[in-house]
Amino acid sequence: MLKSVGVILLVFSVTAVLSLTAAAVNLQADYFKSIGNYYGISTDEVEEISQTGIVDEDLPVVFFVADHADAAPKKVANMRHNGASWSSVCEKYSIKATDFYIIISGSIKSEAYGPIYEKFNTTPQRKWKEIQLTDDEMVNMVNLKLIYSLHDYSVYEIMAMRDFGKSFTRINQQVYLAKEEMNEERNKVLEAR
Repeated sequence: MLKSVGVILLVFSVTAVLSLTAAAVNLQADYFKSIGNYYGISTDEVEEISQTGIVDEDLPVVFFVADHADAAPKKVANMRHNGASWSSVCEKYSIKATDFYIIISGSIKSEAYGPIYEKFNTTPQRKWKEIQLTDDEMVNMVNLKLIYSLHDYSVYEIMAMRDFGKSFTRINQQVYLAKEEMNEERNKVLEAR
């Protein structure tokens, strides 16, 4: 009896691990697809850059820098992988804080994004290029722009999800699914007319 319970638990554990692994792969695949769609590149190219050892949430920054600097994404990824901070990578390519700025109306009460916007709000606009963003702030700003632009979704809701500690792969998936549900509801309403 104990042996069969042990086998059942082992099978259940293996099944649970495989399910979690499949879910993680789907999250990553969806995120890579979103990055590719936003930057007009193939998912294969995103996958290739991820193989350089760049963490998933940094991938949009690789393509952001490459796009702004007219540089090869692989070159940018290699600099980052070899230990360069995003600040030093951006300095090399003359990318300033203003390039990361997203115009948002209203007050920013986000723990992750409030300090970023405070830097801009307390600095005269003519000096915005001198603002220093941390690596995490750059990652947050680029991913915010990617997800809200691609999915036409509320920046405030994305900020709130980030404040709750969600990864951008998870936020991307949740936003995508929410937009799909909204589109299905809209289509039902239109069909009913």
